[in-house]
Amino acid sequence: MSMIRVTLFVLLRNLHTPLAINAIHNTAQIILDVYRSSAQLYVLPIKVFERYSPTMYMLHSWANDVFQPVTKSTVLAEILSNTPQPWIDVNMTGAILDPDFHSGAAHA
Repeated sequence: MSMIRVTLFVLLRNLHTPLAINAIHNTAQIILDVYRSSAQLYVLPIKVFERYSPTMYMLHSWANDVFQPVTKSTVLAEILSNTPQPWIDVNMTGAILDPDFHSGAAHA
């Protein structure tokens, strides 16, 4: 019987350096972005090495150990628009709109 080894890295949004993120992205076979909206969990595959399905790179809802692709654009827009993106969410002065970004508060 062969052993399967899995390594898990948790990256908290807007908290790690590009150097750390790139090292993990370059070696990982699967990278998932996980979102929570209300009590619902969502998973968005970012990288899936040597795997394929027609809905692979779609946002999926995760409930009762079942993943279902999100097909409604309104749900997709709601989930992704509620995720802080300080690299683009700046006001005209260049100040970051997320006041917790500099304090190290994590958004995941």
